[in-house]
Amino acid sequence: MGKLHLTCKKATELIERKHLDKISFKNGIKLYFHLIICKACSTYSKHSLLIHKALERRFKKDVKQPEKSNDKLKEKIISKL
Repeated sequence: MGKLHLTCKKATELIERKHLDKISFKNGIKLYFHLIICKACSTYSKHSLLIHKALERRFKKDVKQPEKSNDKLKEKIISKL
């Protein structure tokens, strides 16, 4: 089991890296088995994915409508003056 063993610290690092980029097949297998046996890292992985998706949606929304956001901000500033 030594070759498949990951520490929780390494598992969380791989979880975060997996959201941003691909991880190697070997690391993917190690992470898979770690998540099966470690409830804390499994929960962390689920929460991390939710946060990542929410941030992704938020930033995509801002990128799609930058002028509207700027116009609303300008209106707020003018109304406060």
